[in-house]
Amino acid sequence: ESNNNILKIKHLRITFVSNLNEWRTLYHGRIEGIAKTLVVTNSLFESNSSFYNGGAVYLSGTDASFENAEFNTNVAYATANSSGTRYGGGAVYSTGSNSEFNTVTFTDNRSDFVGGAVAFYSESTEKLSGVTANSNT
Repeated sequence: ESNNNILKIKHLRITFVSNLNEWRTLYHGRIEGIAKTLVVTNSLFESNSSFYNGGAVYLSGTDASFENAEFNTNVAYATANSSGTRYGGGAVYSTGSNSEFNTVTFTDNRSDFVGGAVAFYSESTEKLSGVTANSNT
């Protein structure tokens, strides 16, 4: 559901396996900067991957809210870009964004650089409530 530059995702299971064909999925995660406001409720992000950062979600200048969500076995390979810079965020990468995570579980997510579950950069702000992290590396 999308209106007024707000994207709402409810009751969704997002699973991509070896789906790295599109240019966006080659470098970043599955949801990338497609709205000014992102609202995710009762959703599962599982087995997503990115060669660069944000295995499941890449946020840049976005107000994001995640409630009753699970992030399982997502991977950011954190390959260096052309200037040699690496980031990470196995499940979520956030830069210049405001994020809220309420009743969210991160399990078995991985980054080959930093932020096995989540990586926050460049003036990102976050509010965490009821967040559980298990075996993220």
